[in-house]
Amino acid sequence: MIDSAIDFARRGLPVFPLHGIVNGRCTCGNAGCGRTSGKHPRINGWQQQATTDERQIREWWNRWSDGNVGILTGLSFGLGVLDVDPRHGGDESLEILINDHGSLPETFCVETGGGGEHHYFLITESLGCRTGFVQGLDFKADGGYVVGSGSLHESGNRYVLRHDVELAPLPSWLAHLVRSQDQNRNQDNPSLNSLDWVSNALNGVDDGCRGDTATRLAGLLIGMGMTDSEVSQILLMWNERNRPPMELNRVYSTVSSIRRTHQRNNPLEATNYQLCSFAEVLDMPADTSPPIIDGVLYRGESLLITGPTAVGKSIMTLELALSISTGRQFLNMYQVPEPRRVLLLQSEVGFRSFRERLQNMTHDWSGVRAAALSERLFVPMANGSPTFIGTIADQQGRPGSLMVSLRRMIEEIHPDIVILDPLSSFHGAASENSNADMRNRLDLLSALAREYEITLVVVHHHGKTMHKGVSQSRGATSITDWASAVLTLTRHRQRGNARRHFIKASWNKVRSFVPPEPLNLELVEGGTFQQLSPALIEVLPEEIAEIVEQEGGQIVLRGHFIDLITGRLSIGRDRAQSLLTAAVRDGFIISEPDPENRSRRIFHLPEEVPEDE
Repeated sequence: MIDSAIDFARRGLPVFPLHGIVNGRCTCGNAGCGRTSGKHPRINGWQQQATTDERQIREWWNRWSDGNVGILTGLSFGLGVLDVDPRHGGDESLEILINDHGSLPETFCVETGGGGEHHYFLITESLGCRTGFVQGLDFKADGGYVVGSGSLHESGNRYVLRHDVELAPLPSWLAHLVRSQDQNRNQDNPSLNSLDWVSNALNGVDDGCRGDTATRLAGLLIGMGMTDSEVSQILLMWNERNRPPMELNRVYSTVSSIRRTHQRNNPLEATNYQLCSFAEVLDMPADTSPPIIDGVLYRGESLLITGPTAVGKSIMTLELALSISTGRQFLNMYQVPEPRRVLLLQSEVGFRSFRERLQNMTHDWSGVRAAALSERLFVPMANGSPTFIGTIADQQGRPGSLMVSLRRMIEEIHPDIVILDPLSSFHGAASENSNADMRNRLDLLSALAREYEITLVVVHHHGKTMHKGVSQSRGATSITDWASAVLTLTRHRQRGNARRHFIKASWNKVRSFVPPEPLNLELVEGGTFQQLSPALIEVLPEEIAEIVEQEGGQIVLRGHFIDLITGRLSIGRDRAQSLLTAAVRDGFIISEPDPENRSRRIFHLPEEVPEDE
């Protein structure tokens, strides 16, 4: 493929690598990419990185010799491409157009691996990409790309150069048809005059338009009074015409999401539902998808990583992303059954620090691990910085700029995991102490996650203050209630090692209902974590309070409490008694006489700080 890439570059057309086809499968490793196999970009930021520089091109294809060739289209390069898809009637539509307007001029032409044709034209005005502007005909220009000759189609057929001639100017009548798509009309083309956006949409759309089109169709049909079952059946038939079809669960989740929006806007309408017996629930297919992290996190769920400032949350988040993208153990402890695609949006670490952290954590990677850096790990760059700015919702709780950008990113790279670090940078002007505000923002994220079947990871700060010495997660309880799993990082006091960074990682909430044992970790040079022996760690009074919380908020009898401390923390009784005394003295826990037997003591947690509703 490298010869083909260089040939296009010498013609002045910028190229970039796409995923290829090996043994009949796309090299991205995602079985769900369907008919986009071998057609989606292998590099992030392909619009900016596409080039005619032969040195860069050789470097790409020496690295990915099986990569297909992507060719950037648009006014900047004077290139517009007419894509004729005979599988959807494109050849018949083109014949009608030719009868009405005359033959196409002789121009550079590639026969696609799927049996269609790409007609390359010289353009002198800005034209967008238009999917199905006439049935079976697409047009690629500004913001788009096409697959070049020499590339391998999933069918096993090659894209073949059929007419190697100079690019002809785009015929004026064809340019007018493409332009008129913006106004949903084709005034100079009565034989193919499009009815409206619904007619065009029902012919099927390409990857990148499916989510928005499904949302619009579902909203239209639900607004007409159809049931969820009726809407789903129509969308399933529509989905079969898409290029490629969406995953079926995304069709169903889109209908559910639009139904919820419709109910919020029309509160007096009855909720649409179907009663099922417990036996029918048991007869439904089980969820057999492998976990993201074994026993802790599953696809479609949510993880909250929380802790005080500068404890290492962002480094832990990067460690999580690297583990999930490669399928290696997380923290050398928790199994990651298979590698997944990860999209990281963060707002606190600039380019220099971010790059240094990434380089330190991956400097010895090779083979499969190294491939993950280009194929399964993505971060949006803006003005040369990996810090991303956007809001989940505006002051009225309506979807904000982040949701628009996030939907586009998901459609482009199809991630399995989306990470937001930290929540405070993305919730806008909302109050973190308001359950209503936080639930609104998190529900918007959850709806998007359900639609695309992604797993959300959100980083959240502890408060700067402590209530009676007890560190609390900042803000409303709805934040922790929302998460399927909560990983809390706390600092450890070190014995004679003041310059070392010791933390404890505790799973406060997991799907299995039995949280794994906390890990004692050290953040070592290079930005990685390693497990520590408990002997290196000094137990803090906060951990005594955690035992009370684990026991339901109350423990009766001092001797019983001492036994729990020695067993949980692997320390002697004398040390346990000293810690218990310190925890009571410093207000971490409250000690009171038992009203029924004043010779006994009852230990419980302090009252919680009130929060806004």
